[in-house]
Amino acid sequence: MTRISLSLIVAALFSVLSMSLVPLLVRTTQADEFVIGIVRIVVTLLFLTPVILHRPGLRGLTRKQWGLLMLIGVIFGVH
Repeated sequence: MTRISLSLIVAALFSVLSMSLVPLLVRTTQADEFVIGIVRIVVTLLFLTPVILHRPGLRGLTRKQWGLLMLIGVIFGVH
């Protein structure tokens, strides 16, 4: 049986908790939709940047692979 690392469990719990709090926080704020969207993107970038920078597998990606990842990100963002 494969063991799941503690850091993976903590990351999953943090993700579920933060996503479940989003509707509550959005409902209680007086900001418009644009500001809420920008704040969510900035917070996501702040949390994900250290994770991305410390992943050795991501440093080995080619320019084409990075381009495809950015394209997927843009498509997801438009969605």
